[in-house]
Amino acid sequence: MTAHKDTEPAAAHPAGPLDPQRVLETVVSELEILLHEAPLGCGSDLILLHGALLAYNLEGRADLLPTPSFGWSARSWRERRVVHAARRIIAQESGDNAAAIDIAAALIARYLHLIDPELAARAA
Repeated sequence: MTAHKDTEPAAAHPAGPLDPQRVLETVVSELEILLHEAPLGCGSDLILLHGALLAYNLEGRADLLPTPSFGWSARSWRERRVVHAARRIIAQESGDNAAAIDIAAALIARYLHLIDPELAARAA
């Protein structure tokens, strides 16, 4: 007796295709929440951190970087800044995705305290 495809565990199925625009929207939404709670003066660090998160989640691939929305809203401005930060991180390694992921991971570790100080302390 063979198992039907629908009865296989969900873990056996590969994850769906990566949606870069959705990743950007998620990262920027998290950024917006943190900006409201963050002390003054750490906005640039939060942008860099979220650019690193975007680069990391897009596997260090420049071809997956989404085009931020065009407009004059604060959200559009944040999207552009996050994509720009991710692009700079990825460009540092000129096409070496693994190296770009390493840079992004190092930046995430460096600025993790901005998201969760307790998690940063445990990770250290």
